[in-house]
Amino acid sequence: MKLLHFFAVVLLLGVLLSSCTIQQDINFNKDFSGKVKFKVDMSQMMALAGDEEGEEGSDDMGLDSLELAQGMEELNQQEGLSNAGMEMDDEKGIYTFFYDFANLDALNKAMKESDISSTPGGEGKSKIPEAFKYFTKKGKKINYQIPDLPVPDGGGDMEGMEGMGDMMRYELNLSFASPIKKFKNKHAKLSDDQQTLTIEGSLPDITSKKLDMNTQIKLK
Repeated sequence: MKLLHFFAVVLLLGVLLSSCTIQQDINFNKDFSGKVKFKVDMSQMMALAGDEEGEEGSDDMGLDSLELAQGMEELNQQEGLSNAGMEMDDEKGIYTFFYDFANLDALNKAMKESDISSTPGGEGKSKIPEAFKYFTKKGKKINYQIPDLPVPDGGGDMEGMEGMGDMMRYELNLSFASPIKKFKNKHAKLSDDQQTLTIEGSLPDITSKKLDMNTQIKLK
């Protein structure tokens, strides 16, 4: 799916270009349908590179509005997904994509298809096991886990890039209809209303597993 693969391509480019902030919001309704919003902010990179180089960078990233519109149409045709849309600000380098999901199965499938190893920069085939699920639920307990993502060919590694962490940020916000009773992740922060759990850090730390994203949550 072009659009979901684009998410992973942008994430990879953020790593390689060393200037990117990625925010992913997943909002769950009471029945565990919900909405995903994926925001990529490359404004800092463009500001440092200058207007002309920033425009060239956008071309290199292939932000083709017609191709993305087609990706949106394909996304809406996937079972369990709907209301896919996008907001693109090429001048500022801020791109937002969103879609609704009907249940956890639809969400897990969509997230799996955005695996970086299945992008054009990867090996063309996802290495995530067929049975893998990002989210699992049993009663009021929800588990979130991420797979070990392979580094695409030519992607190099993250060694020596730790000092650039402030320019390579990722933030995940998990919001629920019910308050969170307790959670297990030392890097996570609970909102004042106890309904949103936030995990954020540098992409190098996440890639190297210094920052553990796997989280166990129990709702009230």
